[in-house]
Amino acid sequence: MKLFFNFINFPFFFIILTFISQQPSFGQSSSAEETFQKGIQLEQQGQFEQALNAFEKAAEGFKKDNNFEKYGESLNHIAAAYIMTNQMDKAVTQLQEMMPLFEENLEKSGTLYPKVLLNMGMATSKMGNFTAAKEALLEYFTLYEGKMEKDDPQLIKGYQTLAFVYNSMGDYQQALETAKLLLKSAQKSENPFFISQSYQNIGIVYHTIGEYPIAEEYFRKGIAVAEQAGIQDPMAFIRSYANMGVSLFRMNKMEESLEVLDKALELGNIVQNPYILAAIYSSRGNVYTETKQYEKSLEAHGLALEMLNRMFNNQPHPSLNQPYFNLGKAHLEKGDYDEAEEYYKKALNIDTTFYGKFHAYPAQTYDGLGQVYIKKGEFEKGMEYFQISMQTIHPKFKPADVFENPPINEEILEKGILLETLTSKGDALKLWAEKEKDNDLLDKAFQTYSQTTLLLADIKKSLSNEETKLFFSESTFKFYEGLMETALALYQTTEDPQYAEAIFYAMQQSKANLLLENILKTQTEIAQENTDTLFLKEDELKSNIAEAQKLIIEGGEQDEETVKQNIFEWKRSLEEIQEKIKAKNEKYFAARYEDANISIEAIQHDLLEKSDQYIEYYWGENHIYRIEINKNQFNISAIENPEDLAVQIRNFTNQIKSNQLEGYQQLGYDLYHTFLANENLTENLIILPDGYLHQLPFDALLTTTKGSGFHEFDYVLKKHAIQYHQSTSLLVNQFNAQAASPEISFIGFAPAFSGPANPLLATRLASDSTRASQLVALPFAEEEVNQITSLFEGKSFTGALATEESFKTNAANGMVLHLATHAIVNEDAPTYSRLIFHQEENTQEDGLLHTYELYNMQLSADLAVLSACNTGSGKYYKGEGVVSLASGFMYAGVPNVLMSLWAVPDQSTSDIMQHFYAEINRGASKSEALRKAKLKYLERADINTSSPYYWSAFIFLGNTTQDSSGPLMWVFGVGIILLIIIVNRLRKRKV
Repeated sequence: MKLFFNFINFPFFFIILTFISQQPSFGQSSSAEETFQKGIQLEQQGQFEQALNAFEKAAEGFKKDNNFEKYGESLNHIAAAYIMTNQMDKAVTQLQEMMPLFEENLEKSGTLYPKVLLNMGMATSKMGNFTAAKEALLEYFTLYEGKMEKDDPQLIKGYQTLAFVYNSMGDYQQALETAKLLLKSAQKSENPFFISQSYQNIGIVYHTIGEYPIAEEYFRKGIAVAEQAGIQDPMAFIRSYANMGVSLFRMNKMEESLEVLDKALELGNIVQNPYILAAIYSSRGNVYTETKQYEKSLEAHGLALEMLNRMFNNQPHPSLNQPYFNLGKAHLEKGDYDEAEEYYKKALNIDTTFYGKFHAYPAQTYDGLGQVYIKKGEFEKGMEYFQISMQTIHPKFKPADVFENPPINEEILEKGILLETLTSKGDALKLWAEKEKDNDLLDKAFQTYSQTTLLLADIKKSLSNEETKLFFSESTFKFYEGLMETALALYQTTEDPQYAEAIFYAMQQSKANLLLENILKTQTEIAQENTDTLFLKEDELKSNIAEAQKLIIEGGEQDEETVKQNIFEWKRSLEEIQEKIKAKNEKYFAARYEDANISIEAIQHDLLEKSDQYIEYYWGENHIYRIEINKNQFNISAIENPEDLAVQIRNFTNQIKSNQLEGYQQLGYDLYHTFLANENLTENLIILPDGYLHQLPFDALLTTTKGSGFHEFDYVLKKHAIQYHQSTSLLVNQFNAQAASPEISFIGFAPAFSGPANPLLATRLASDSTRASQLVALPFAEEEVNQITSLFEGKSFTGALATEESFKTNAANGMVLHLATHAIVNEDAPTYSRLIFHQEENTQEDGLLHTYELYNMQLSADLAVLSACNTGSGKYYKGEGVVSLASGFMYAGVPNVLMSLWAVPDQSTSDIMQHFYAEINRGASKSEALRKAKLKYLERADINTSSPYYWSAFIFLGNTTQDSSGPLMWVFGVGIILLIIIVNRLRKRKV
């Protein structure tokens, strides 16, 4: 799928012409004037052919009377009628013939000449002569500058057309700025139709540059404006629905895309405009191609082509390139390579005729032809076309041979197209190398994929919107797999470390970049003592957006449309603020990112102790890649059958959650053998999971098949302490970060709940439908917090004191934050998952600490212990990881989090937590403390409660490598007697 460029045939703007009629002048022929006014009437009624005849007759009369002003106006209206009937060549000829009038009879300083320039710009732009259109329009704006009101319809038309021209020429920054000027003028006109279409136009620019989530928001805004104004004209909605369908398609939301395109088609059938209908059919055809419904795809694209050919009288036109291209792609995917070649060549003819040598359209078509020849087995010819494609969007790239790749710099016209072509070339070289069994070709593929990863990193830096960044990470995740496949094959045959480093680099680049960026920003805020008004404004806007979105998700009394409008405006303001923050702190962020690109050797020497084993996974489409590093050596391997393994992991975790013994033993051992078994496995494991591995509690796997029940199994827990992390970059950032020194060693929160509960079955998981006053009591939570508080001479808030306000007031002062409470998890919208506090009256807080609220906090704690259920559950974003309550604390600056993967009984939760802190107090690292706490729990558990359901949900996410010198090696002056008393109490307690 083409991920970045809008290759779907859809006209950028439907130019809405508004004509200003003139009052009669003295000395005019009354019959000519009457005919002229009749033409104006017909024009306003949309009867352009009849209007054309009227203006031609009026022009003859005005010419006889030497009334050159009205003669010129008549000729300009004739040109406009040609434009509206899609006779662009006649329109341009008519306008060119008018030019001598302004040399001999009329002044260019009058009102007519700018109108002629505007029509010239519109006509030449629709013919694909964008250079001529740009020249005419820029002259138009020069003449009209300061002479027109900002809401003048003529000015609005000018902005529309110029934005279209800039976008077509690839000057997206200018296109966006012009489209935003168009919006301001439309808003001053207070014309809802113009305002609606202006939002639409901005959306199209964002779509073209790959900012699809933002584009979708603008399309929806355009629809909302038209609906609120009660506009009945289908034209006010068609483009918004059609273009939104395209953006949804680009975000891989195929069903939603078809639903929206159906709405567009329904309105298109009312208007019966072939240009509009062709665009909609073309968009539907691309959805069918992507979903492998090739017959439907070919039918839809065939209809689009038929309509446009009929519309343009079977003459060449710039709009024809996309139906041809889309038919070529559909045939390519279907396996009809000769037909694909034929249509791609037709598209290329249109591309080079109307868009010039250096443009995204021909580059895209050259790439398609290259893929055709590779499929036919003509590798050298395919390579040549890939090179031409890259030269088309990188004008200064002059390759010496077909294997050379372009440099990654700012001279690239279309980075998205280059990314696609580099990937096509890499795939082709890999296929060629496999066919020839040629390692030199395989290395060429590796070098090409390496450029792809560099380009991905370069594109990421230009993105500002967080939704776009998430989409980008998900959609580009697969681009790294080609590099890994080739690098691993080369490493296994050559043992050259550069290939191993390349795999390690790709793993770093593909994960948790958004989380890292937000943590870096938090660190910047703290370093600047949060006095920067940009950060303060950003926090305010984020809070406003999140609170408004909560009203929509959870329901509220406010009008939903008003709330959505507010969200839209706040998001636009937020984008501007974030651009300023990025510009102001660019060097800082760049330096921190560079530090994060660490080598295997640096991990070995600087991050790992002798007992540490670093294991990172990458869950690809074809393989799961694994890199293992310890102090003295490393190993890289690929695991096959990811789809089958995903099923096994789901089955295994379901068995744990449902407390089932049958089948557990074999499955637990098989998964251990697949993912962990290694003769060099050390005591402490640092695991960076990916994909379905985020759901897997590794310490519940089995190292042998011995034992007949849960209490006898050889769990990984018995041999290894495990810590998890999202990415190497984040791990290194936290390792290098300066440790904070909060005032209070420990702050615990345990609100009271009054609902009845069975102490043996109660869990710390609530539901959305349960009111806080009805939540089941957690009889062990308050005791848990009080015991740990006394152990570390900390501070506790229990019962009615454990309010959201007390958390927000005190949390920034704690070294360790411990929350023993209920959690409500929203897996569809994870930023709206929340921890529940005591419901307090007479406060602005609602007693629910949402994940998004944590995003706007700055915490100095070294550790957050979320002694609630499912705090590690959330929504998985490919390339970013799981967004959950736990990640909310990391966003806020807490480097280490102890969390749970499912709902665990209150009593076992409390026991494990107290054991954990007792081990911390003895000097154990956080991961080792959790391991020992679970083992102590198992020592006293019976045949039933020894099930991993009761203990393996708890995992530690963070960095324990600094524990020996870091902030958790506290000196509290706690006497040994107190410690003995507490430990004895724990031993006496029944599970």
